[in-house]
Amino acid sequence: MKNKAALVLACIMIVALFTGCGTSKDPGPDVQSETSALSASPTSDVENTEDVSSPYHFAAGKYEADENGFPVQKYEYELPISTTDETLTFWSCAWMPQLIPEEGFGTMELPTAVEANTGINVEYSMMSFTQMQENFSILLASDDLCDIMVSGLTYYSGTIEQAIYEDEIFVNIYDYLEYCPNYIYESAVKNPDDVATYKGVFYFDDMIPAFYNLRSEALQEMNSTIRGDWLAELGLSAEDVVTFDDFYDVLMRFKTEIEGCTYPWAMLNSIELGAGSYTLNAFDTLPSVAAGRLPSVFQIDGKVQFANTTANDLELMTMLNKFYTSGLIYPDWQSATGNDYYHAAADTGEVGYIVNNASGCNDYNNTSVDPDADWVPLKKILRHEGQVIHVGSRLSRRSYGSCTISTSCENIPLAITWCDYRYSDSGAFLYNYGVEGVTWTRDENGNVRLTDFVLNNPDGIGMDWIFITYTLNQLSECGLEDNARKFQYDGGEKFWAMNEYWNDFEHDDIYEWPAGLNLSTEQSDEANLYANDISTYIAENYLMFVDGTKPLSEWDSYVSDAMSVGLTQVKEIYQKVLDDYLG
Repeated sequence: MKNKAALVLACIMIVALFTGCGTSKDPGPDVQSETSALSASPTSDVENTEDVSSPYHFAAGKYEADENGFPVQKYEYELPISTTDETLTFWSCAWMPQLIPEEGFGTMELPTAVEANTGINVEYSMMSFTQMQENFSILLASDDLCDIMVSGLTYYSGTIEQAIYEDEIFVNIYDYLEYCPNYIYESAVKNPDDVATYKGVFYFDDMIPAFYNLRSEALQEMNSTIRGDWLAELGLSAEDVVTFDDFYDVLMRFKTEIEGCTYPWAMLNSIELGAGSYTLNAFDTLPSVAAGRLPSVFQIDGKVQFANTTANDLELMTMLNKFYTSGLIYPDWQSATGNDYYHAAADTGEVGYIVNNASGCNDYNNTSVDPDADWVPLKKILRHEGQVIHVGSRLSRRSYGSCTISTSCENIPLAITWCDYRYSDSGAFLYNYGVEGVTWTRDENGNVRLTDFVLNNPDGIGMDWIFITYTLNQLSECGLEDNARKFQYDGGEKFWAMNEYWNDFEHDDIYEWPAGLNLSTEQSDEANLYANDISTYIAENYLMFVDGTKPLSEWDSYVSDAMSVGLTQVKEIYQKVLDDYLG
């Protein structure tokens, strides 16, 4: 079904009220190619079959491929890629508009450096997140889509198959396989056992709908964090928080024994952020809630399950209601779209548990009024010791951002090559770290180190948002994201280790929906007839069990009503798909 990544992004966004565009025509300073930590492979020695008089240095015909047409190793582009004066148009999201100059994003250091390296002129149209759906609809209706559209499949109202095969709005990148060897290598060749990433990129074996942001490693980069200094003050450590009973006891002690900690759990209005960040999936459900999309689907012993309606969800809601009525959950939690909502409360010590990422923990430590503040990771909290978690822990390297190529683009190979440059070793380094002297420099040993502009921004802007503006915008755009890029500073290894710490728990993934198993266009159309009513009903009612607005005694009635507004029919559709797959 239609990709709903933007709804995940909405859980972690800061609303930016901005619109602007800019074109960089000046070549700007040269940026030398760097060998990144992502993966260094030699360039193929296949004979160059391209016409020497061509103004393009495309990859097609220049690398060794296997029987599937997939490259056997990474490819490094001969620069500049283009010597023409063509201009590609690029539609993207501005998350921190105050950092973008009046002259437009295209005049900033990174896009200027990319243009200098590749020779490809790009005109950037930057939208605020809140404007993107409306602006996309206007552009689509007027047949005026940009050549490259971020999250294009998210804002398109139909299915992926309709966008590519029927309405022919976006290009099937598989048809231009030879022009994107680095993207294909990263998604299909680098790790043959990584089925989740392959299926996340190849919608079908002969269809790639978008360039997706890919992480260098599959990690749980955002998960449970807690005030480690408070635990120590109580004679405890993170290792003492194993079960939800332990968790309850710790939060109760925070509330009663730590001065100023009024409501220790900073919970989000979506309950969970979603894939790769689940903290409550020990209940064997995927409770993330977002208006506009169906609840998450999984299966138990071949029977389709929709989250927010199962017996395990009732057990989870019963627990959350206990925490809420005990005064452990922040009372205004339904206003919290992301952890930034709680930044001030974290700084002043009102809260002591939050879902965060490692660099965010460093940021919280630095901005806290308490000089001893030490946010540390918690391992997956369990219902009982020794529990093996069955769903919500399967990781893919595919992340949030994506770029689609419009069929109206006059030079599709050039647009695809520009995107693929982001996955090459030198291109990935430039996009991940930005321009030397602005966001990074080298120490006396030649190691990359982040600048003070990133670590201690003079305007008080957190590291994550500096990276999104001055380097790869992984929330919106495509590229190869180096997981370790935000930890290149003295002491950064402590926070980088959090990612591996979060990954250390027992799971077998036996309840997961099969990777890459999708509905047909006809099935998607039928399911979409009910999707809005179902998602609206669940979003309006499921969360009411937390604070008791809807008593737990009404759970069965709630589930029955969800089934009556279309979930019964949708469940039957998914069951047919699963039965055919298993059969």
